[in-house]
Amino acid sequence: MWKRFVIFIEGHLCNGLKKGIIAAWGGQSCDCEWLFRITEDTHHGVLFMPRWCPYFMDPKKVVSHYASCKLNSKHSGVIGHGCDEMWCHVTRCGAHLATVDAKAQCTIVADDRFRPCTDKPVAMIAMTDVWAAKRKNRDTRNADLKRKVPPGWTEGVEGSAWKLSRDKEHDHAGGGRHGPSLSARTCCEKKSLADLFMFFFPLPLVQTIARETNRYGNEDWVRPVARASGVNDDDSIGAEDEDEDVEQDREEPKSKHMLKACPRSHPEARHRFKGATKKWRNVTSGFILVFFGIICILGATKMRNADFLYSTSYHTNNPMVQNA
Repeated sequence: MWKRFVIFIEGHLCNGLKKGIIAAWGGQSCDCEWLFRITEDTHHGVLFMPRWCPYFMDPKKVVSHYASCKLNSKHSGVIGHGCDEMWCHVTRCGAHLATVDAKAQCTIVADDRFRPCTDKPVAMIAMTDVWAAKRKNRDTRNADLKRKVPPGWTEGVEGSAWKLSRDKEHDHAGGGRHGPSLSARTCCEKKSLADLFMFFFPLPLVQTIARETNRYGNEDWVRPVARASGVNDDDSIGAEDEDEDVEQDREEPKSKHMLKACPRSHPEARHRFKGATKKWRNVTSGFILVFFGIICILGATKMRNADFLYSTSYHTNNPMVQNA
């Protein structure tokens, strides 16, 4: 199968006279990851990437990144940038997901509304950059497996495992017998999903999340500072958590400034929430529970975008979510 894949791609590139672009909808961390695993890990030195394909393009990133693109939701009115929704918008017809996956990307990329964005910086990514980030990620994981254990700890030494003495296995000093508590059994017998959820997220934890949200957004005093080259601070505007693939950090442009904690007396002191047009709404434990509930509804309905729960044009709106 891999040989056929390589021959198919190289057959369209006229022995290197043309340069190929591997395009995959949202595929920088999915499709590229599998290509990397096959050629660099599981079959390294046996299977190789197609020649003369120095570039990669994620059409989804291009459409969502450039507001000038006519397929962007700002112009098209499509909710979300999923491949199936975008294909249905381009072709004006519905389709089964399997058909969309097979044909949609070619149709979208060839569309006149997308073509002007193909030569923009975000559209054209060198495969060497994608591969470099994945190699760095792989080397970091492998190095972690070989690093020495911290001082005072042992690993793989016979007889080093700690065991609870037999006389304490089932008494008050060692804890009760394993199994669900009476409260958990009662909750399951009542078949109350809400009560069961509160076992995992007790009310004090929900209250803490709400309190810390208010503190972080509208109580702490911070000031903007210039972002140094290559610095990623979780306390900054628009900063994202480091994902498994570090190349995803380049998907969205970051702010030139980041926010650092400072005293209230500082001349540039402000809150993280600017409140230019709207006032901060105090977050309560009820807000947090509603947020968790919407997440559960998304999982139960298998919708890809939360906006569908509010949409009336697609008839996918959910009254419970709209009235929450």
